[in-house]
Amino acid sequence: MTTREVAEYLRIKERKVYDLVRDKRIPCTRVTGKWLFPKHLIDHWLATGTEFPDRAAALEPTPAVCAGSHDPLLEWCLRESGCEVKSTHAFDDHHPFTRIDLDYLRADAESLNARLVTTEKDAARLSPEDLETISVLTMSLDWADETSLDATLSPLFSD
Repeated sequence: MTTREVAEYLRIKERKVYDLVRDKRIPCTRVTGKWLFPKHLIDHWLATGTEFPDRAAALEPTPAVCAGSHDPLLEWCLRESGCEVKSTHAFDDHHPFTRIDLDYLRADAESLNARLVTTEKDAARLSPEDLETISVLTMSLDWADETSLDATLSPLFSD
């Protein structure tokens, strides 16, 4: 969640959220200069009455994961969230996953006592049954200044 979203969720002013961040009293992470608040950590922080983010993390360890995608952004997101990335498996973009591929990935994750994770893009090619044992991470980019982004990209797409 963004600063505004967490303020609305907690029903406090954004200024108070920034005070909590400054005092290290709320679980958060900074990505490209923007404060983000993982909802599951905010919920856990509220439920346990935890006053310090370090205690919240100690109460519920982040899972070890086995990433079934060759996506540097996926690996970065998992590491930034505190997950221990135990292994990764590179597949070509738009790889048509076979039963052998999925069995191999599941066996590797199980041998490492890890959760199998992939991106939403790669999950789109999997069956609902396959997704029962695979966690899907949805990623998105949020641009602070879309006008600058448009100005940067428009020469690439002009006629």
